[in-house]
Parts: sequence; C-alpha cells; structure tokens
Amino acid sequence: MQVLSNILLLIHSYWRWVVLLLLIVTFIKMLIGWLSKGGYWREIDTNLNKWLGMALGIQFLLGLILLAFSVLTNGSGFFEKQGLVEHIASNFIAVILGSLSFKKAADNTRFRNRAIAILVASLLIVRAIMAIQNGSLL
Repeated sequence: MQVLSNILLLIHSYWRWVVLLLLIVTFIKMLIGWLSKGGYWREIDTNLNKWLGMALGIQFLLGLILLAFSVLTNGSGFFEKQGLVEHIASNFIAVILGSLSFKKAADNTRFRNRAIAILVASLLIVRAIMAIQNGSLL
C-alpha cells in the first residue's frame, strides 16, 4: 500500500507541471483576447479552457485519492498535518474557478472574466502549495 501511495504522490507531483503549463498558456490567451478589444472567441479558446478544467480536476482527484491512501496507511492522524485543510479547500475553489465558462457573455467580457478567474485560481493554487509546505514554494 505504501508503494502505491508513493506512486500516487509522484504522479500528483508531476501532473502539477501540466496544470501550470495550461494555466500559463490559457491565461496568456485570455489576456490577449481581452486586451485586443476585437478578439473573437474561437474553438481553441474553448478547448484550452476545457483542457485546463480537466487538468485541474485530475490534479484534485489525484490529491483526494492520495489523501485516502495516506489516511489508510497513516491513520486519521494524517489530518492533523499543518495546512492540509487549507490546501484542500484552496484547491477545491481553484478547480471551480478554473472550470467556469461564462458562455452567455460577450466575447470581450468572456475573455476578461476567464483571465481574472484563472489568475485568482493560480493565486489560490500557489497559496495551497505554500500551506502544505509550511509557507515555502520549494
């Protein structure tokens, strides 16, 4: 069981780079669309946002599975780890923000709202990482 927990931790750790890449690319694309004032929402914008939402969801699901395995191997004392509840709550909110679509808004408003939502989600994720690592990003 410990080996499986270590494998899940490794996958969770490496998948964050996929999430980071999608956060950066999608944020830049939304920012360009917003600031260009005449940008039209295209299929690539929809796809980037879908991929970001899926990547965030997978990362969160991996974290929950890892949490379940940690509880099974380490007992309920695992919940006493400093910053764990904040880590889970911040990431949950980030997943919601990263998955918002604003489909009925005008294109420029949609770009703006997505850019802001992705920025806030990114800040929440950074805060969640700091919470679990006692205030450090490394």
